[in-house]
Amino acid sequence: MGSPIDPMYMARVIADKYRVGRLLGQGGMGAVYQAEHTELGTSVAVKMMSDHCIAAPEAIIRFKREARALAAVHHDNVVSVVDAGTDQGQPFLVMELMEGETLDTLLRRQRRLPLHAAVWIATEVLAGLAATHAQGIVHRDLKPGNVFIARQADGSARAKLLDFGASKLVGGDDLSATRDGTAVGTPLFMAPEQIRGERIDGRADLYATGIVLYNMLTGRWPWAITRPEDLYDEILQGDIRPMREAAPEISAALECAVLRALDRDPNKRYANASMMRTALLSCMPQASHGANSIPLMGEAPMTPPLSRAATGTGPQPAQLGAALDDDPHKAFSIIQPANLSMPRPIGRPRLRRAMMFIAGVITVASTTVAVLSYM
Repeated sequence: MGSPIDPMYMARVIADKYRVGRLLGQGGMGAVYQAEHTELGTSVAVKMMSDHCIAAPEAIIRFKREARALAAVHHDNVVSVVDAGTDQGQPFLVMELMEGETLDTLLRRQRRLPLHAAVWIATEVLAGLAATHAQGIVHRDLKPGNVFIARQADGSARAKLLDFGASKLVGGDDLSATRDGTAVGTPLFMAPEQIRGERIDGRADLYATGIVLYNMLTGRWPWAITRPEDLYDEILQGDIRPMREAAPEISAALECAVLRALDRDPNKRYANASMMRTALLSCMPQASHGANSIPLMGEAPMTPPLSRAATGTGPQPAQLGAALDDDPHKAFSIIQPANLSMPRPIGRPRLRRAMMFIAGVITVASTTVAVLSYM
């Protein structure tokens, strides 16, 4: 069969109709190739599952889940799927071919976006989520890497949602965010109810959108995290840093709108994606024209890019606090579920350390009294 990232894989014809071309990207589950429909001559993107994932039943379930979720949604802000199947035992997914880059790639180069551009991207994401939620589908893994900024024929941009492999149907089985104690999603973008393993709905996606928007506007994350293991405690109980501390040009109304999406109580967030989209546009009406101001790869940046380390595997945990602000999109790659334990009910790390200190003082005092009583 051959690995999808093997050069020899190219020129293979999948399902007797898709001739594989150049590699577009690759990840843990497989690779995406440009391909040509042999009969129609049209170009498409084909996502192929890697060999090592084929042996994992859960990976195949996730792959098929993504195909079905994408097939159920027809919207300009959601990537279109045109075909799916299995070839020589290898699952594949055929999608529209898009020119552009992920929001994650854009933010690695750009870090902060102008207000109107950031809000425009968020409204595009919310339009896609509204269509997705209308079909009863919760994405559950919304993050910059799953938002594609596509260049249109007229030169404008369009944001599209990608990767529905973690999605779930509302009302279906196993809608909770955990399976055997493993969190589903990317930690930095998980809503508190996801972390707690509770059943979730579309408001968890709105929370993730709020995190993405916060980062686009400020160039940093909502919490001052110093250790990866503190992340869940910060999400559940930590204080969100004021947005205007990092970006004074943000209006009070816009900050309020973002913070509402980040409320720990889902009942206090926006009821749906359309409501949040309307609120953002009311704060910044000019954001509706942001499609012409997104600099994709090869175009001049909107603001001077910050320096980036060309090599390396990212910061060590001890450097995380500074790294999250200095290079947020490289830093969060080390915060993965494998590095984290599910939150403990005791509370925040500072509180736990304070309680341990008090307990130690009490123990010393008790021991002193006991010794004195024998003197």
